[in-house]
Amino acid sequence: MKLLASFPLARSSYYYQPRLGQRGRGASSRTRTQSGLMVANEQVVDWIRELLQHPFICYGYEKATDWLRQNRRLIINKKKVYRLMKQARLLLPKKATNQAARCFVEVRRMVAGRPNEAFQFDIKMYWVTSVGWVPCLSVIDIFTRQLKAYLLQRNIRQHDVKALWQDLLRAIPAEQHALIRVRSDNGSQFAAKSVRAFFAAEGVHQEFCHAATPEEDGFIESFHAIVERELVRRHEWQSLSELEQLMASYVYFYNTERLHGSLGNVSPNRFSQQWTDAQKETQTRLIREESVADELAIPVQFIGG
Repeated sequence: MKLLASFPLARSSYYYQPRLGQRGRGASSRTRTQSGLMVANEQVVDWIRELLQHPFICYGYEKATDWLRQNRRLIINKKKVYRLMKQARLLLPKKATNQAARCFVEVRRMVAGRPNEAFQFDIKMYWVTSVGWVPCLSVIDIFTRQLKAYLLQRNIRQHDVKALWQDLLRAIPAEQHALIRVRSDNGSQFAAKSVRAFFAAEGVHQEFCHAATPEEDGFIESFHAIVERELVRRHEWQSLSELEQLMASYVYFYNTERLHGSLGNVSPNRFSQQWTDAQKETQTRLIREESVADELAIPVQFIGG
């Protein structure tokens, strides 16, 4: 500090001034072999490019590093190979993911105020002796607890999911589709791009449960627990046709006869009919009240000058 004071410099200039540019030692331009020789990085890139021209090789930087160590006897780490491949644009493209496009639930418990407003759907597996595990896709209306549709077959793929929903939405007026919400877990059949695009085109809001949260689609999980208790534990199926016949009978029983505790011990179909009748009575009463009000209205008289 005393030495700097003898020069005609401002005191503020005494402090350290950082250098511009990237900090640290610059990147090396050569690579050492196990025998001690130095090889230019351009040669290393040429070897990698030659490797990737093989008709059956599609390596990333990690495997390329191991290949260089084994076949070119280089002393090189993965970071350097990554840097060289990135500069030469030899890295593999990043894997596309559907995760960002999904809409996850914001309210844990789904709520509905009328039929055909909110649905939950999922797949349950059934064991058939001669076939093995057979999936069944079920769709439930959370307001009426009706099983609106199901699909039981050897394999269920994304086009099967779309076909089932096409039939189901065809029975609902198109102007109501924008009010519909459907919820499921993150199964590959449900999260497929084509399925999400289908719901978007229909104007239906699709949402997904978070991982490890079965309570977020509790209605369909509850239905599957009922099926497990009342059907699966009491029967065994030797063939797929046996399961199909018994499933059809059970679905009819569930919708038309089984007493549902959360519906006041009435069947889902009866609860739906009661709600429809109540809406009609309410609408009729409102129309009658409006008619009476019109009859009692006193006309306004205008007095001309």
